[in-house]
Amino acid sequence: MSAEQREFQVSLTRARALADVVAPLEQQASLLRRFTEDMEGWQRTIDAATRQVLRGVGINLIRVAVAVGVVRVGAAR
Repeated sequence: MSAEQREFQVSLTRARALADVVAPLEQQASLLRRFTEDMEGWQRTIDAATRQVLRGVGINLIRVAVAVGVVRVGAAR
């Protein structure tokens, strides 16, 4: 086998080894992107739910304040 053929074989072996590593890395990168998208979706859902709860709490606080105001006005008469 000539030096060129040996060099080709070595390069071919390296390329195959690299391909064996790259394919799983691409799969992992794909899974990571999917996980990231899922996490972002969950975060948006949690943010929306949090805003809804805070809005409800704010409305209830206003109702309590109005009720307390009515009671104070009634007690002052």
